[in-house]
Amino acid sequence: MIEFHEGLKDVADLGLRLVQHESEFLELFKRVHAIQPKTYVQIGSFQGACEIVLSRACAPGATIISVDNGTEGRKGEPRIPAIAKAHEFLQLKGFNMCFVEGDSSKDINIRTVNILLGRMKPDFVYIDGGHKFQQTMDDWNHYPADKLVAIHDINKKCGKNVDTPRAWRLIMDLDERETEEIILHVENGGVGLIYG
Repeated sequence: MIEFHEGLKDVADLGLRLVQHESEFLELFKRVHAIQPKTYVQIGSFQGACEIVLSRACAPGATIISVDNGTEGRKGEPRIPAIAKAHEFLQLKGFNMCFVEGDSSKDINIRTVNILLGRMKPDFVYIDGGHKFQQTMDDWNHYPADKLVAIHDINKKCGKNVDTPRAWRLIMDLDERETEEIILHVENGGVGLIYG
């Protein structure tokens, strides 16, 4: 898809990096593109690269809300300047960008996101935040989507500090909606999808 590759170019031109596996992210992009969300909530922004790429799958002028605690990245990279750069870029492209700094499970941040959405469910939610069991479960419970929820790092081999796979298995047991798994790499990653 041309839009996906244009999004990757935008990320590179801004000096940012997409940490997801490109092939898995392309498959997620296709699913998001099929629903053309007008509202998209990103839990865990890292540098804002996901928002840049996935914005190309959204409806023109979509509202994109990022929730991130703003702490340093895994290698000590400061995240807020990178996120700000990504969001400024998307605002210039006509998107309504909102950044909520803080823990996605805190009541104040949940209420803020709900107010920004006009108390309506977003069309699409991408959960790629804390990677702990309870955080993943909280994000799934607090940020339901109208059309699609995607949860990153569902592969059982994601490492000892990642408990998202256990949360994903429980979510599949609890949620009666249609689910799909995109796992194209044996060693880590993977995206779990919950439809409408």
